[in-house]
Amino acid sequence: ALLPLASMAEIKAAYRKRVKECHPDLFAGMDPQAQALAERWTKALNAAYATLKHRADFQSPASAKP
Repeated sequence: ALLPLASMAEIKAAYRKRVKECHPDLFAGMDPQAQALAERWTKALNAAYATLKHRADFQSPASAKP
């Protein structure tokens, strides 16, 4: 679990670890329900990570334009 004030590096590391655990390719030999569940998990993780990354980019002082 990540803390609410986790750094982007911590978020990225946690995201990569979790995606490796539930990637649909790992469930290729399993039943279609397990494959579909893995696909939904991966899509949810990707969406959450994209949202957090976008917020971090938006809030970054480096992204501010003069």
